[in-house]
Amino acid sequence: MALDPDKEALIFRKFDYLNARRLLHLQSELTELEDQLHDLDAQSRKDVDSKKSLKKHEIFVERAEVQDSTDQKRSALLIEIHSKLNEYHNTLVLESQVASLHAPPMRALKAYRSYFSGEGPMDRIVFGKAQAALNDGQDFVTLQPAPETDVLSRFVRDHWSQQLRSSIHPNPNETTLRFREMRIGLIVGLINIIAALVLIIGAVVSLFKLRTKPDSVRLGSIAGFTAFFAITLGLLTNVKRAEVFAAMAAYAAVLVVFVSGDLGGSGGNKV
Repeated sequence: MALDPDKEALIFRKFDYLNARRLLHLQSELTELEDQLHDLDAQSRKDVDSKKSLKKHEIFVERAEVQDSTDQKRSALLIEIHSKLNEYHNTLVLESQVASLHAPPMRALKAYRSYFSGEGPMDRIVFGKAQAALNDGQDFVTLQPAPETDVLSRFVRDHWSQQLRSSIHPNPNETTLRFREMRIGLIVGLINIIAALVLIIGAVVSLFKLRTKPDSVRLGSIAGFTAFFAITLGLLTNVKRAEVFAAMAAYAAVLVVFVSGDLGGSGGNKV
């Protein structure tokens, strides 16, 4: 795990079941304390002196020192509620942070299981219940997710790992492949550049070749290239939906200007 140059193999269990049970247990305890506080408040409203302590904090502090008084019980209960609420809220915040951690990619999880279960020439590392826990893929998180999660980056990681393997800390008895994420970025970046050149130059050349064709044919070509541009953008990058629409509009505008400005040499062809 520690030998992974990009730390993607830092995979651990979340223990979702135990976390949920702990939160439910704390929630039940707080509910019980809340009911006890309501009961004490109801008793205080029936007593003149205790009723005054509900309205004035100084009286409450003074009466809280009286042994076995309602205000003493309420003071002790409030201290317990304060401590339990802090524990409950801290647990909620921590669970929220854990829930936001990314699940490990199937490739890394498969290598993780293979390493600990002793598949291949390596000896098994974990036994017993710890080994059975490796089968629960929904309960694992990675501390260092892959920086790029687009379709192309995932494809390169899953299918070109053999060509991208690194020689860092080689172990002749280990079958796990390691590679640097930087290599993925270089390959994906190169493919993106080539795709961008093809989409721009290819569209311009095609529209120039279609300069003698009717306008309907050229407009259809613009629509086709724009659709292909949107598909390529969605597969090769991590752009959001709004960014896809903005890029499509800009790309289509360039092609429309090329055609309407007679840059393609239409010669006045009509539909």
